[in-house]
Amino acid sequence: MLNQFLIECCHNDTFTEKQVQSLCDALYEICDNTHAHCNEVCPVYEINGAPVNPDNKTFDENSGCDCFKHGHRMYSFIKNNS
Repeated sequence: MLNQFLIECCHNDTFTEKQVQSLCDALYEICDNTHAHCNEVCPVYEINGAPVNPDNKTFDENSGCDCFKHGHRMYSFIKNNS
């Protein structure tokens, strides 16, 4: 339910820059609290069905996810893939 709300927020084109930044901060917090256990708690994981790793970087480079602890990348991924 929270993920669906966050996904809908990522598609809200009326948000101010400050609101988008707050959303990115919230997405970062989800990753910071969940990253060791990548799962459906993260909306990026839920949309992708797994961590996002299109560049096939090593785990040491991005902990298995190209959006790892990066709220703006998470925001962009959600906006472009849902």
